[in-house]
Amino acid sequence: AEATNKILIRVLERTVETGRDWHEKMHNALWAYRTTIRTPTNATPAELVYGTEIVLPLHVQKPAMKFAALIELPINKYQKKRLTQLDLLDEKRLQAAEACRSLS
Repeated sequence: AEATNKILIRVLERTVETGRDWHEKMHNALWAYRTTIRTPTNATPAELVYGTEIVLPLHVQKPAMKFAALIELPINKYQKKRLTQLDLLDEKRLQAAEACRSLS
């Protein structure tokens, strides 16, 4: 948690114009932190929590190929694909935890 706070403080220091508007920039700072790949885990914090990549606003407006392909799937195939992703989530979390342990 302390490392996360240091990163967020650094981001806020670069984006806050006055000492009073930091709370307005916090949302963007958190978004940046949660969607940036961390070297020790080789995944984003959001990916470890939700088990899938976060769809960035740009992807919402103009879908990337992988998301466009996913949308074209029939609902039953999409559900199976999503369940497979969720099954792999625990494995990915364990790998991330092991990678963090090996650093300390």
